[in-house]
Amino acid sequence: MNVAPMGKNNNLQYKRICMNKPWHLFLLISIALVSVAFMFRADQFYLHFDDTYYVLTYGLVFGAGAIFFVLPWLLYQLVHHWLYSARLSRIHIYGTVAMLLSIIGLMLWESAQQKVVTAPSMEVYNRWQTFFQVSVLSCTVAFLALQLLFVYHLLKGILRTNKS
Repeated sequence: MNVAPMGKNNNLQYKRICMNKPWHLFLLISIALVSVAFMFRADQFYLHFDDTYYVLTYGLVFGAGAIFFVLPWLLYQLVHHWLYSARLSRIHIYGTVAMLLSIIGLMLWESAQQKVVTAPSMEVYNRWQTFFQVSVLSCTVAFLALQLLFVYHLLKGILRTNKS
């Protein structure tokens, strides 16, 4: 059995894989979410919508998040031969992850604001709500633009391979 020694060459090969195939970040995030889902699978939380309580487990939520990240990884695995460049892939992937984390962070921040902080006046509360809504809308528009970048990236790569 031929086993390569741990050293500089393995580290360079790992960096080359991460730079040329950045979509493996989606798989890494998915594996992390599955691990968290197993740790908190019995813990529950309640959602209240229109006089109805929904009981969900954290395991279900994190498991759904893992599926959400595995699907783009599978898509990239299927179409990576037709993609135009690794640079556009990195922009799409890192931007998508950043926008999703921003939206989740804003939602958590808004939820914490409602539970902990009481606004001194309605004017201040309205400013907080306006800031929150504009921020979430901006992140959502950026997220959707990044998804259009993927479509552009894929189409440009397909057209390039058809010309060859």
